[in-house]
Amino acid sequence: MMKRVLFVFVFLFAAMQWSFAQSDMKEVVYLKNGSIIKGIIVEQVPNKSLKIQTADGSLFVCDMKDVEKITKEAVYGSHNRSYSSRDLNTKYVKRGYKGFVDFGYTVGTGDFSEGRVELTTSHGFQFNPYLFLGGGTGFNYYHESEVFAMPLFVDFRANFMQGPIVPFAGVKTGYTASLSDDADDLGFYFAPSVGVKFMLNNRLAFNATLGYTVQLAEVYYYSYYNNYYSDENLGGVSIKVGLEF
Repeated sequence: MMKRVLFVFVFLFAAMQWSFAQSDMKEVVYLKNGSIIKGIIVEQVPNKSLKIQTADGSLFVCDMKDVEKITKEAVYGSHNRSYSSRDLNTKYVKRGYKGFVDFGYTVGTGDFSEGRVELTTSHGFQFNPYLFLGGGTGFNYYHESEVFAMPLFVDFRANFMQGPIVPFAGVKTGYTASLSDDADDLGFYFAPSVGVKFMLNNRLAFNATLGYTVQLAEVYYYSYYNNYYSDENLGGVSIKVGLEF
């Protein structure tokens, strides 16, 4: 099972690298009237004019007195549907409400290696393009012991950059309550993770994460000589996919 976890993580990393490899550097001409033209400068007469050809083959002639600046920027996508990193950065919702829904599986590790299916949702506030803070809940099913549980947590996420593909890290911390009549509450919950999200538009993104969950629970030990309770970690490695909206 751990080999499968490693394979999925390597696959996601390779996909991210491939996507970055699809980017190209293009000239971007900013005009004083607010227009932006992206393409390849095919001719330039100093202090007079320039010609720039766009991805669809169109040719624009600009008077240099109308040009505010000329830059080179990364452009992603096909020739027919290209967009610059600047476009994405300016279109992203940088501040306001943000929500997440994540689904995955946690492979149990350690002495209490019990796997579970997990569905979580978080809602909160995006303070800037990099920092999110909110709260959430979820539904966990421990299929071996047939226990249903509900984590309640504070969710913090940090994006490392802006662009069409964004690596990020996050941590959830809180408490897990039992939803089964024959099981007690589990207790302290802590789940750090790393991942990558792929922007679908200015609000919606698909994400994939790899993390580890610390789930403390009170375990009852009994023997001929002694009976006692002890806090143990029902920890596990988790793989999740989800949507950000």
